Amino acid sequence: MELVNIGQRVYSKIKEIMERYKKYGTYLCFPYEWGERALRGWLVYEIFHEILEWPIRFIVMGEQFDVLFIDEEVRPRIYLETKKPGRGLAYINDLEKRTRFYGTLKYAVITDGNVWGRFEVRGGRLTKQMTLDIERNPQMELWGEFFKPLHARNFLYEVM
Repeated sequence: MELVNIGQRVYSKIKEIMERYKKYGTYLCFPYEWGERALRGWLVYEIFHEILEWPIRFIVMGEQFDVLFIDEEVRPRIYLETKKPGRGLAYINDLEKRTRFYGTLKYAVITDGNVWGRFEVRGGRLTKQMTLDIERNPQMELWGEFFKPLHARNFLYEVM
């Protein structure tokens, strides 16, 4: 899949999800119930499952680790941390503390839906970083570069 194509698909879907989030928040904003969990579900299903082709059985939802994407050997490969929109990426220190628990992680991603941070993980430490904002970075090739390494075919034999 070429960078521009995957970038266009993901960027368009993120914009659609964020519009839905705003619309639904007008009606469903019950205290401590609305926000992060709805966003997380949409991102996991509509981006990671539908676009990045992660089969549902390789996606594990948790509490400390919001979402782990695992391989056939049940080794965590990607860790996704979501925050309520508008919170930004202020929780990077917490993200790094958690990556130390799984030595098999290759990437850690943190997002509030608007701002996205992707980190390579080496020895439990966050190394290379790429950060994008849906308003400031509309370039499709950047979104493709961000998401292409997270595609399931990079981790699962059955998706290749």
